[in-house]
Amino acid sequence: LIDYMKSKTLAEKAAWDYQAANPGFDIVTILPCFIMGPAPTGDGESVTYMKNILNGSKSEVPRNSSSFVDVRDVALAHLRAIQLPEAANQRFILYNERVLLRDVFGWLSKLNERGAKVPTKLAEGEDSMAGDLIDNSRSKAVLKIEYTPMEKTMTDHAEQLLAAGGL
Repeated sequence: LIDYMKSKTLAEKAAWDYQAANPGFDIVTILPCFIMGPAPTGDGESVTYMKNILNGSKSEVPRNSSSFVDVRDVALAHLRAIQLPEAANQRFILYNERVLLRDVFGWLSKLNERGAKVPTKLAEGEDSMAGDLIDNSRSKAVLKIEYTPMEKTMTDHAEQLLAAGGL
């Protein structure tokens, strides 16, 4: 994962460096955290992540937290970055909120009656919640993003996978 993050950082830096050396055009960088939500295909990290929650491969709910953003919000941010002149030459962090995985698993366990196999037993230990340290105010102010509630994001994604029979 560290190499992935480094590659994203270096790619963004290269884009800004290119623009500085070749003035005359605008760029916008969109920086989403872990993207979740309904997917057009059955491939990708978010689909694998969701399947691993739903398919019974986990026996306990992890005592951890993670940062997510809805794929539909990411798509809207890209569209608005093109449409809104005030977005030019800015970088936007797309981040909804940090959520406890116990909450995510709790939302998704409601789908167990429809064939999901989401664990409900908490792992030993304490929940790890570092808090919301990411500033997404620019995406809200400039791009007018109203982030989708995480329960809806996760539930819509899970329901899509269940409907497709792809667990």
